[in-house]
Amino acid sequence: MSVRRGALAVVLVMLVLPVPATVAEGGAVAEAAPGTPNGLGASAGATVRTRLASPRLGIVPFGRRAVVEGTVVDPEGETIPWARVEVLAKAHLFGAGFGPEGTVVTDDDGRFRYQAPVGMSRTLRFGYRAALSDVDFADSADVTLAVAAGLRLRTSRSSLRNGGVLRFSGWLLGPPEGSRKVIELQVRRGRAWQPFATVRLRDGRFGHSYRFTRTVVRTAYAFRARVRSEAGFPYATGHSQPVAVLVGP
Repeated sequence: MSVRRGALAVVLVMLVLPVPATVAEGGAVAEAAPGTPNGLGASAGATVRTRLASPRLGIVPFGRRAVVEGTVVDPEGETIPWARVEVLAKAHLFGAGFGPEGTVVTDDDGRFRYQAPVGMSRTLRFGYRAALSDVDFADSADVTLAVAAGLRLRTSRSSLRNGGVLRFSGWLLGPPEGSRKVIELQVRRGRAWQPFATVRLRDGRFGHSYRFTRTVVRTAYAFRARVRSEAGFPYATGHSQPVAVLVGP
């Protein structure tokens, strides 16, 4: 740590640390005093750097929390400890805008770690203000969270004979209000999955009936539901766990 971060920090801390937010009556957060520096070495030329730390493959399984790590650095490349970074989020829905999601504070080394709440695909914006009362960010950085769609699939029976009817039912986890997204029903053929029917969501659920007519030998089938990503749908492509069904002649 540099001299600025060393012994002088002990003396300077009371002068430059952000004034802690206070809670007013009714739970409202009181505004900081005008001009209060945001962090040790606060700078209007600061840069926010971010990266998606987890999951490493970039697609967030539904129900999992993503982790974003980052730093705030001044124009000389020195990190800014104890700086408040605001987190905004914009869902990947048509017409959506940025809104507040959370706040994180850099540590003694000017680094932060943010655990994003469970939710749909969205863009996170990490913004730093040089003074806590500033209207505009001195700098910000965006991170895209691509969340895989979470699907559940059930069948009315686990075994039946050729000529019988199998009923499929399922639902999308965290469905967007009013979504009529197309869901593919697939059957496994060797190592590949082949669609055999499509249905649409209604109130987050879907259903389909299928009559077996060409199964002449005892066959174990595996079925799953799959939904594809598209503009305005706030999830990446995802599928349900396979469901096994045994069909006899």
